[in-house]
Amino acid sequence: MSRVERSPLRYFKFCPRCGRQLRISKVDGHPHLKCDQGDFVFFQNPHSAVSGLIFDRRGRVMLVKRKYNPKKGFWDTPGGFVGWGENPKQAVIRELREELKVHFQPQDLSGIFHDWYDMFNLRYSVYNIYYTGTISGRPRPASDVAAIRWFPLNRLPQKISFSHIRRALRHYRTTHQKKS
Repeated sequence: MSRVERSPLRYFKFCPRCGRQLRISKVDGHPHLKCDQGDFVFFQNPHSAVSGLIFDRRGRVMLVKRKYNPKKGFWDTPGGFVGWGENPKQAVIRELREELKVHFQPQDLSGIFHDWYDMFNLRYSVYNIYYTGTISGRPRPASDVAAIRWFPLNRLPQKISFSHIRRALRHYRTTHQKKS
C-alpha cells in the first residue's frame, strides 16, 4: 500500500462542519481535503513523538521490545506521542513513567528525526524528538512493553522498529564522541 493509499485523503469523505463532500484541492501548493462549499481545509500536518535516550555506566542504550503492533516484537526507544496541549518535555516524562514505571529527568535535546508511522491503515508523518536523560527507579515493563534490555551502540539488534532510531543513535554517537 502506498503513502497516498494510507493517507486521510482516501478515508475522509465529508466536511465535519457542514457534512458536504470533501475534495482534494491544492492549498498553498499542496494537496489537502477541502470542503466543496465552506472554508474547511483538512491539513494533514505531521505529528510529534518523543523518546528518551537512557545510557548505563557502560555506555549501553536502553531499548524496549514492543508488545503490540505496529512493529510488535521489534526493539524501540521508550517514548510515544505528544498529547494535545502537552509540551515535549512533559510528554517524554509521562511516556517513560507509563512505559517503564520510572521518573525520567530530561537533560539535553539530542535531535529531531522524521519518520513514517503506519497504524489503523493510515500512514502518519511523525517528527520524533529525542531527549537524553537519567532515570530514578528500577525500570519495569508496563502494559505495552514486552521486555527491557541494554545494548552496546555498536551491537544493536537487527529488528529495530523504525529507521529514525538508528539515525538518532548514530547522531548521538557522533556528537557524544566529539564532546569526549
